[in-house]
Amino acid sequence: PEGIAEHLLGANDQETIDKLNKAYKGAREELGKKGNKAPEKADDYTLTLPDDLKDKVIKTGEDGKDPVFEALKPALHKAGISNEMASELATELYKAVGAYAAQQAENAPKDPDPADMEYKALGGKEKAQGLVDAANAWINGVKETAGLDDADVKELQYLTMHSQGLKVLNKLRARTSEKPIPADFGQGDPNRLVTQVEIDEMMNDDRWRSGDAAWHELVREKIKQKQLQSKGQK
Repeated sequence: PEGIAEHLLGANDQETIDKLNKAYKGAREELGKKGNKAPEKADDYTLTLPDDLKDKVIKTGEDGKDPVFEALKPALHKAGISNEMASELATELYKAVGAYAAQQAENAPKDPDPADMEYKALGGKEKAQGLVDAANAWINGVKETAGLDDADVKELQYLTMHSQGLKVLNKLRARTSEKPIPADFGQGDPNRLVTQVEIDEMMNDDRWRSGDAAWHELVREKIKQKQLQSKGQK
């Protein structure tokens, strides 16, 4: 007969029939082991995955069920697929999904400039403290002039927690027609002596005469630093 695999063809018709019966019997037994009968209802499907796989790919919803498998149930039931075979199919599907997710994570662009919470770009936390204080003083001034609420102020204050944020705030000061804060002012380095000439120059700056709150804060920090250094020299 046409359409029969070559390995199932016998020397005569009877031998061919015997080979077909034997092959069908083996397939039927294998299907019986797997339970080739579909559940009565689509909702009766239960998902069974290897432990090392389900912990990686199963994302249960509020009902404790996996939404992906729940969406597959009607199609599995319509195709007459048994519960065991459905789990096997789902296993292969989730393996592919897990491998794809891992590949995407590996190829995802890395953050080239993570937040510098230690202010390394500004010489460390101690040196940056003056800029942090000045930025916060400026933010409080902007709160009044720009009508910001507490939530707005809080968001701006988050920018003072890392180097790039302080740089951004400095740029904003410049955009509001205010001179930016020089990076070497208000650093609070106890090993660098603050001179009276430096303080006088800051007090002759237009920002001191105009009552710039952030600039005044820097000047006060400089004066405090000089006083502490003077006491240490006595």
